Amino acid sequence: MLLVATTFLSRMSIPVGGLNLRFEMLACLVALVGLLAFKSRERGAREVGLVGLLALWLAWLSVVSLTTSPSPADSLVIIAWLALDLVAVMFLLWSEVDVAKLALFGVRAAVVSTAVGVVCWILATLGIARFLVQVDPAYGGYAAFAGFYEANIFAGAILLWACVAQSRRLSYIVSPGLGFAVLVCAPTAALISHTRAAFVGSALLVLAVFWKNRSAVVFWFVPSAIIAASVLPATLLNSLNLDKFAELLDFSEGTGRYRAATWERALIDLRDQSAWFSGLGLNSFGQRHLDPSLPGSGQAWYLGSLPLQILYDGGLVSVALLASIALAVYWRWRSKNAAVFLAAYLVVGASTSTLWLLQTWVFVGMAIATSKFSGPASPLGTSIELGSDRGLGTDVRASV
Repeated sequence: MLLVATTFLSRMSIPVGGLNLRFEMLACLVALVGLLAFKSRERGAREVGLVGLLALWLAWLSVVSLTTSPSPADSLVIIAWLALDLVAVMFLLWSEVDVAKLALFGVRAAVVSTAVGVVCWILATLGIARFLVQVDPAYGGYAAFAGFYEANIFAGAILLWACVAQSRRLSYIVSPGLGFAVLVCAPTAALISHTRAAFVGSALLVLAVFWKNRSAVVFWFVPSAIIAASVLPATLLNSLNLDKFAELLDFSEGTGRYRAATWERALIDLRDQSAWFSGLGLNSFGQRHLDPSLPGSGQAWYLGSLPLQILYDGGLVSVALLASIALAVYWRWRSKNAAVFLAAYLVVGASTSTLWLLQTWVFVGMAIATSKFSGPASPLGTSIELGSDRGLGTDVRASV
């Protein structure tokens, strides 16, 4: 539970020796102790192979960073962070953790986190207090982050937990009421965090759920109505500093234009240095460029696009390694729920990157662990037995 809990507090850290040790890093260290001190489960060849590919990816990034990054030391710090994330994946695979209960905890935490974000956003908007919010420099107003590293990461995480909650493999442990609550939380978190990508992802998720439950029109009326909020009059959105949602795909101004300029600069770097195959080193974009939106600050420029960051940092080699892992896990699931989750992750990842944050690797570990025991997805409406040794229930039948 500690691993999942700290993903909701990714902004929190403890200064130690000039470094900021984030809570999630400490949780990974605890997981490492657990792996070393306690008996682990039998390690299947498939799991070992996937972990090996992740380790190979980190090794490749290390080599590229040492040879091409302007500041290799800054790159290696992030590689060490990713190595801790890999420890978390191994812990989820080989410890006695109950994956289903872990998922239930994450879904509940997503609802609580959204509630906290809503309260903080309302208080800040009314001018009463500013807590767990940040100013939106492009559009004004306040964007809630609710303890997460950034506001857009908060929105993305809530969306992904909402996707997890809709999985039929978890239908026996996630109640319909809880699933509905976290579904509503997804677009809500997107709105109060000023995150258009997460709002688009939430709309896709709600449409997918609506399509699977076409007979329950009344029950799903509320989340469907939330989608309609994207066409609210601009005057109302403007009064709440949410006018950016009136043009979800606008890249001509504000954060949209900023991101487009960032992506263009990254592609130019890859082209000019002929680095499409090998990449330019982990976390090296900010080492090469200062943020043009903050002149004179010396702030590193942030490459906020997960697919592009993977290509920029490690080239086509990194893309191939991570894509093979994603496809291997998806092939075991082969379900509409898995497709929706991947689509939501890519939509959110297009405008931000959570590659080094623990939340990404918790989802990776859970996906590998559950796919091992549940096997390929059965047709919708049928049932399968779920293996008891992953904590997915003894003699429990769950609709898949």
